[in-house]
Amino acid sequence: MDSSYPNALENSARQITLQSKLVGVIYGQVLKYRYYNTIWL
Repeated sequence: MDSSYPNALENSARQITLQSKLVGVIYGQVLKYRYYNTIWL
């Protein structure tokens, strides 16, 4: 039990960083899309 606890914590931290990276990529795409729309329209 003691050895599995840090593993679970590390896994959740890895998942959180992956999620934040994904959110950042999506947010960047949305911002880029809006930016280009305001330029061209």
